[in-house]
Amino acid sequence: MAAAAFVAFAPAPLPRRDRHKEDPNALYGSWEFVLWEMNGAKSNFSQYLDLTPEKVDFVSIVGGSKVTYKFITRPDMSPRAFHWLPDHGGGWYGSYRIRNGELTMIFKAAGSWQDRPTDFEGRHEYRFILRKKS
Repeated sequence: MAAAAFVAFAPAPLPRRDRHKEDPNALYGSWEFVLWEMNGAKSNFSQYLDLTPEKVDFVSIVGGSKVTYKFITRPDMSPRAFHWLPDHGGGWYGSYRIRNGELTMIFKAAGSWQDRPTDFEGRHEYRFILRKKS
């Protein structure tokens, strides 16, 4: 009986950090570039991204013209995955994360879900770092 009483007053376990659930809609909206990198080299950028559950628009800062791709996400994969798919097929496969208000996307042309880049610290064919437009 004493053992049962002891267990009844045991403290609840502390929540694990990885149990924090990110807002599933945090990915969507307008994002401005902080960094556009190709094969480790910084590139100039003149666009911002509009992300919705169905598509990504690369929108020109000057003039507003845009290029649109189908946007498929796999938040069930670790790390979270995405695929940009143009009308003609192929496209880009990658991984994304949102941390401290910044969206980091690492990706490569062609490939598959399984061979997309997953190491955010490494050098990649493409790496974008973006922050939400205000």
